Amino acid sequence: LSAALTGFLIKATGIGPGLGKGLSYGLMTAAGISGAIVGFAGASAFVGTLAAGGSLAAAFGAGAGAGCAVPPACIVIIAIIVFIIIMKMMGVGDIEKKDVLFACLPWTPPVRGDCESCGKDKLSDGSEEFPCNKYACEALGQNCKFVEGSENETGGLCISVDVSDTNAPVITELIEDDLPNGFSYESFRGKGDTEFNIVRDDGTCMSQFDTLTFGFKLDEKAKQCYIGLDPSATKEQMAPIGGGTDKFRVAFTPTAYADFVSNLPLGETSEVQLYIVCEDYSPNANDNENNKYIVNFCINRRDISVPILRRPDLLEQEEQRLHPFDTSEYLVTFELTKMPAECRWDERDTAFDLMQNELDISQCRETSGGADCTWTFPASSSGSATTICVKCKTDESGVGANVQCLSPDGQPLNLEKSTQLPTIDSFSIDMGGTSFEDGATITVGTGPTEYTVSVTTSGNNPMTCEIQLDNTGSDVMASSDGINHEYTYTDLAEGQHTITVTCTDTAGDSVSEQVSFNVEVDTQLVNIARVYIESGTLYVVTDDPASCSYATAPAPDSANACAFAVDEGTPMSTDLDGTTHSLSISEDETYYIKCKDNFGNERTGTCDIIVSKGKF
Repeated sequence: LSAALTGFLIKATGIGPGLGKGLSYGLMTAAGISGAIVGFAGASAFVGTLAAGGSLAAAFGAGAGAGCAVPPACIVIIAIIVFIIIMKMMGVGDIEKKDVLFACLPWTPPVRGDCESCGKDKLSDGSEEFPCNKYACEALGQNCKFVEGSENETGGLCISVDVSDTNAPVITELIEDDLPNGFSYESFRGKGDTEFNIVRDDGTCMSQFDTLTFGFKLDEKAKQCYIGLDPSATKEQMAPIGGGTDKFRVAFTPTAYADFVSNLPLGETSEVQLYIVCEDYSPNANDNENNKYIVNFCINRRDISVPILRRPDLLEQEEQRLHPFDTSEYLVTFELTKMPAECRWDERDTAFDLMQNELDISQCRETSGGADCTWTFPASSSGSATTICVKCKTDESGVGANVQCLSPDGQPLNLEKSTQLPTIDSFSIDMGGTSFEDGATITVGTGPTEYTVSVTTSGNNPMTCEIQLDNTGSDVMASSDGINHEYTYTDLAEGQHTITVTCTDTAGDSVSEQVSFNVEVDTQLVNIARVYIESGTLYVVTDDPASCSYATAPAPDSANACAFAVDEGTPMSTDLDGTTHSLSISEDETYYIKCKDNFGNERTGTCDIIVSKGKF
């Protein structure tokens, strides 16, 4: 009754939401317990008075007096009522309504963000990275710009751009490695300098057929850079050379500007200015006529009536190639722009009329693009390198011959042959950790067997090695460094075999070695020679080295307790010579024992021995 009254008061006063369920139930429980104590004391006094012969009125009086004769219980009930009244006066449980406005507004990136972190946020699926894209980049900060055209499978490039930057990119460094051999930079004073020269070390000028390469570094990443020959041209009228980086490599070929080249005088030196414009992501560009970067160099327009190389790249490949050790002569093809009337060669660059050796023009044939001439040149007998300078002229009526050698750089061709033959330093075959040599007889079991062939080479590495079994088709051996090579055969048939390895070096020279061996297959099963029990230990002795294991019951999916393979059972202990096998046994257990020899031969579906209750 006290608990119900307390619950009614909490609900009637409205303080329940403020107290919470826990406190409300606690108050009702305390009131219930206190009410029970008071009720029990009153009932006891009531019954006692009646039993003593007192009247009913006396019993009621005694019960009422005894109920409050337990002060703690009465105090708790009074305290609960007072607590409820105080909570109500303090406003506990009152509900106040407020209006809250939610709105979805466009995301405004921070002024400056960490652009390089694009694509490195931890995702909800647990991955640490995702491909950076334009939205992810530019959401990081107002300074972050996504480099257009940089997208790939792993994402694009997100760079930081100084939004307050009002200056165009500045050249800070010229890259020496991008210059062709025999060229140098001049007159560049460092960062901020807008003009520099490119000169040939021998003082000559490039021809209109040459390609001039050079490189430069900027003080910031450029969105795009352009080159052109007209100082008044806008960047849209110039040729783009790339963007999204602060390093640029330029390849300038005059013949790509036909109108410009046609206005250069034949056989004379012309000073040329190449203009560079770079634009950053702000965007700022040095695209005014007076602030373009300038590259100065000279061109000597060659008379195309003189035969020149049509495919210099072919001779470049010939120079980079290492010829075989026993090369006595080089066969070289020159693809020319027109049929020559006379050609000569020498080991050094000298004037045409001073050259010592004539070339046979009958070895040239006219083609749709000009003429192809294939000539033979003797290889040096004293060293690895041979130098060849070839020059031609069209006729004998006054047209001059080539000023420079017919080669990619105008210098004598440098042809090189190998000074050493390749060798196979080691050739081994390994089977299960045991190596064997030529003529060996190998005994194997009926199970799978791997034969790993290993070869080590020296000479003009890296080499490529091919392996052949019994004169059948060949395979390439695996190698990570071109020196150590490996190949694996599986399950060779019984009988005689020959493995041949042929290794070829970068010069095309080869070396071969072979190993012959005989494979014998041992099908003899191991047998149990003796079985005995000593001091609770079972000993099984086999007639050949073997490994043994046991089971104490059939597998869950089998009714045959001997259906397991030796490798699937519980291993037994084996002594050093591999013939005595042991395990501690219980006389109440049955042991199904199987053994296999070192060649993998074992019985199928049957046990070698069964030990049951100490008997076998």
